Amino acid sequence: METAISLDIFCRVIDNYGDAGVCLHLARSLSELKLPHGQHFAVRLFCDQPEVTATLTDPSDSANPHLKLCTWEQPLVGYEPSAVVLSAFSCRFDEVTLKTLQQRQQHSGQPLIINLEYLSAEPWVEDCHQLPSPAEGLTSHFFFPGFTARTGGLNLDPDFIAQCQSRLGSATTTATATDSAPTPAPYTLSLFGYDNPAVLRLLQGLAASGRNCVLKVFAGLACDNLNQRLGLTLTVGDSYDFAPNVHCTVVPMTGHSGYDQTLLKCDFNLVRGEDSIVRAMHTGHPFLWQIYPQEEGAHIVKLNAFLDCMERTLQAQNAALETEPSACSNSGSNLSANLSARMALLRRAMLSYNEALPQDQADPFLEPDFLPRFERECGPLFTAWARYLCAQPTLSQRLSAFILSKLAAS
Repeated sequence: METAISLDIFCRVIDNYGDAGVCLHLARSLSELKLPHGQHFAVRLFCDQPEVTATLTDPSDSANPHLKLCTWEQPLVGYEPSAVVLSAFSCRFDEVTLKTLQQRQQHSGQPLIINLEYLSAEPWVEDCHQLPSPAEGLTSHFFFPGFTARTGGLNLDPDFIAQCQSRLGSATTTATATDSAPTPAPYTLSLFGYDNPAVLRLLQGLAASGRNCVLKVFAGLACDNLNQRLGLTLTVGDSYDFAPNVHCTVVPMTGHSGYDQTLLKCDFNLVRGEDSIVRAMHTGHPFLWQIYPQEEGAHIVKLNAFLDCMERTLQAQNAALETEPSACSNSGSNLSANLSARMALLRRAMLSYNEALPQDQADPFLEPDFLPRFERECGPLFTAWARYLCAQPTLSQRLSAFILSKLAAS
């Protein structure tokens, strides 16, 4: 007979769909986990903007007996805490909820409170991961999603990982068939982003490539940005030819499963924030990441840390492949001496997309051969990186192991 471990996630929406997206993905994954001894998590997701969560839900969510979507009223009167309470991105509890949690911890040592932090590849994250933090009369623990074994992993579910692994397994065959076709299919790109001047330069680069391109622009901030840059008033269903070979079309916001399919089917994904980048990385398709802007360029530090981590990981994969090929059978081809040059091109493109390219470096988007060169040089990076990520334990798996160990010790 199954027994439930109750778990609450609190989410305050700041980054449009991003915060709610991360929390909904995590809530869904935790609720679907099969724990030892016939246990499962009974998850409640409290969100202060339930209409945002509703936009992202899949039909299966309403049929999930272990998942409940709740409105985080301010204050949350009559709240009965679960055994585990997770504060997403260290959001502050309302006064009533805070007082309730303080009283419960003081008298019984429960609930276990976890601060789910933002994704970062910065080295200091490994030292802070899982540390206790006493504040406001509560003891909580930091939990940092990340890319290494000493962090909390990435926010993915098994079904999506399986779809990505299937695509990665057939990527070489598919590419060969496409390249040999007499009339190549249009090159498809998805655009989900914030305000970004770089989108215009990227479109210019696509036009210069001469290749037929279809850009799927999501309604909301991405479409608003395109309208502002081009002086248009496009809405869902509208199309616009930026150039004879570059066709833009506005598509509606979709639930998680719909967006996953877009990421899997498009040849190139332009993504933003934390939730969409994590999923885009696993597909193996080329991507550019518009990281959430922060004061004093803190986001660029995080972007460079991510690229450094990616390069270190791929270098280690190469070294293992050279010494023992069987140890890296799923890592793809050896990138060898070209790895640094490939990463340099990827870094230039990422920095340009985030308006942070040093003045002494030429903008890659304005080079006529940008698209074919980026595909040729950086494509193997994305494939190898995706194969590495798909083999790692997920955020929900690492988080559940941490929760079970803490509950067992209490």
